Amino acid sequence: MKFHLLKQRTKEGFTTFGAVWQKGEHRSLPDCRIKNSDGSTCPVQSRITAYYPDHSIKWSAHTANASWLTDEIELLADGAPDAATDTAIKSPPCIEITETPEGYAVTCGSDSITLLRQGSSLFTDYLADSRLSVSAAIPVLKLERREAAKGMSTSHVIDYQGQISHVTLEETGPYRLTVKYEGIHCNPETGEERFPFVLRLHYGAGDYGLTII
Repeated sequence: MKFHLLKQRTKEGFTTFGAVWQKGEHRSLPDCRIKNSDGSTCPVQSRITAYYPDHSIKWSAHTANASWLTDEIELLADGAPDAATDTAIKSPPCIEITETPEGYAVTCGSDSITLLRQGSSLFTDYLADSRLSVSAAIPVLKLERREAAKGMSTSHVIDYQGQISHVTLEETGPYRLTVKYEGIHCNPETGEERFPFVLRLHYGAGDYGLTII
């Protein structure tokens, strides 16, 4: 399958694109790679997104570093490069995930982060280039309450902290990690709960670090 860069678009960060397969063509996802128009190849992270009624693969999603790609690319499903014609692009350190009693330990070269399953912190000890960048990330809700009495209006702000109830690794692989957090904001003094939340953490290999949305 061939793809091309849309007009007036730039190539930066990680990009994800979809591919469609013929019914009955694959029942398990083949090893894929990307071939550039200059003959070089680069690795790609792949996952299945939809099946045909006969359980063969219909759609798949593929993630790669956009800076490695030429304006026109071809997705190949044969896995290994052809040494006679292809020049493989050097891959950055890959993401490695280890399950722990508290959550997941994630490393990528000299970067690391500890993802938590429960409590108020999404993660702790984010190290970038072996240096502590963030000690902890805690969802916070500030709720303003107003009261009127004797012709006067007053307001005060109540702080709530996020409490994680469920964590899902939505996408894992060597180049991109997506984590879904579900929980609710809780007043640490009274225990009052307000406003459930869903957050997603995206972590990319190389120099792309993490984002939370």
